[in-house]
Amino acid sequence: MTTQYRVVEGTRDPGQYIGDVELYNDDGTPWTGGGGAAPEPLTEMTAADAQAGTSTEAMSVSPAVLNAEIARQIAAIPPAVP
Repeated sequence: MTTQYRVVEGTRDPGQYIGDVELYNDDGTPWTGGGGAAPEPLTEMTAADAQAGTSTEAMSVSPAVLNAEIARQIAAIPPAVP
Protein backbone atom coordinates (compact mmCIF):
# COMPACT_ATOMS: atom_id res chain seq x y z
CA MET A 1 0.00 0.00 0.00
CA THR A 2 1.33 3.44 -0.82
CA THR A 3 0.75 6.69 1.01
CA GLN A 4 -1.15 7.98 -2.00
CA TYR A 5 -4.59 9.29 -1.11
CA ARG A 6 -7.38 11.49 -2.39
CA VAL A 7 -9.83 13.52 -0.32
CA VAL A 8 -13.34 13.31 -1.70
CA GLU A 9 -15.37 16.54 -1.77
CA GLY A 10 -16.68 17.81 1.53
CA THR A 11 -17.01 20.95 3.60
CA ARG A 12 -14.27 22.86 5.39
CA ASP A 13 -16.46 24.21 8.20
CA PRO A 14 -14.95 23.50 11.64
CA GLY A 15 -16.38 20.36 13.19
CA GLN A 16 -18.03 19.29 9.95
CA TYR A 17 -17.45 16.13 7.93
CA ILE A 18 -14.52 16.74 5.56
CA GLY A 19 -14.52 13.66 3.35
CA ASP A 20 -13.37 10.12 2.77
CA VAL A 21 -9.77 9.05 2.29
CA GLU A 22 -9.26 6.43 -0.40
CA LEU A 23 -6.22 4.13 -0.15
CA TYR A 24 -4.55 2.42 -3.11
CA ASN A 25 -2.13 -0.49 -3.56
CA ASP A 26 1.18 0.04 -5.38
CA ASP A 27 -0.41 -1.23 -8.61
CA GLY A 28 -3.15 1.43 -8.42
CA THR A 29 -5.98 -0.88 -7.38
CA PRO A 30 -8.11 0.14 -4.37
CA TRP A 31 -6.85 -1.19 -1.05
CA THR A 32 -9.32 -3.65 0.47
CA GLY A 33 -7.89 -3.97 3.97
CA GLY A 34 -5.32 -6.71 3.55
CA GLY A 35 -7.58 -9.56 4.67
CA GLY A 36 -5.12 -10.77 7.31
CA ALA A 37 -5.53 -11.08 11.04
CA ALA A 38 -5.52 -7.89 13.07
CA PRO A 39 -2.05 -7.02 14.38
CA GLU A 40 -1.25 -7.54 18.04
CA PRO A 41 -1.49 -4.36 20.12
CA LEU A 42 1.83 -2.74 20.96
CA THR A 43 3.25 -3.12 24.45
CA GLU A 44 3.64 0.05 26.49
CA MET A 45 7.22 1.23 27.04
CA THR A 46 8.14 1.71 30.69
CA ALA A 47 10.61 4.21 32.11
CA ALA A 48 13.08 1.33 32.62
CA ASP A 49 12.76 0.33 28.94
CA ALA A 50 13.37 3.92 27.85
CA GLN A 51 16.41 4.29 30.11
CA ALA A 52 17.91 0.96 28.99
CA GLY A 53 17.44 1.87 25.33
CA THR A 54 17.90 -1.73 24.22
CA SER A 55 14.43 -2.61 22.94
CA THR A 56 14.33 -3.71 19.31
CA GLU A 57 10.56 -4.26 19.11
CA ALA A 58 7.90 -1.69 18.30
CA MET A 59 6.40 -0.21 21.47
CA SER A 60 3.99 2.59 22.21
CA VAL A 61 5.39 5.39 24.37
CA SER A 62 3.30 7.65 26.54
CA PRO A 63 4.14 11.36 26.47
CA ALA A 64 4.94 11.23 30.19
CA VAL A 65 7.54 8.47 29.76
CA LEU A 66 9.07 10.21 26.75
CA ASN A 67 9.20 13.56 28.54
CA ALA A 68 10.79 11.99 31.64
CA GLU A 69 13.44 10.21 29.56
CA ILE A 70 14.36 13.38 27.66
CA ALA A 71 14.59 15.31 30.95
CA ARG A 72 16.78 12.56 32.43
CA GLN A 73 19.14 12.66 29.47
CA ILE A 74 19.37 16.45 29.53
CA ALA A 75 20.10 16.39 33.28
CA ALA A 76 22.90 13.84 32.66
CA ILE A 77 24.80 16.20 30.35
CA PRO A 78 27.87 17.41 32.19
CA PRO A 79 28.23 21.19 32.58
CA ALA A 80 30.44 22.99 30.09
CA VAL A 81 34.02 23.59 31.18
CA PRO A 82 35.18 27.19 30.70
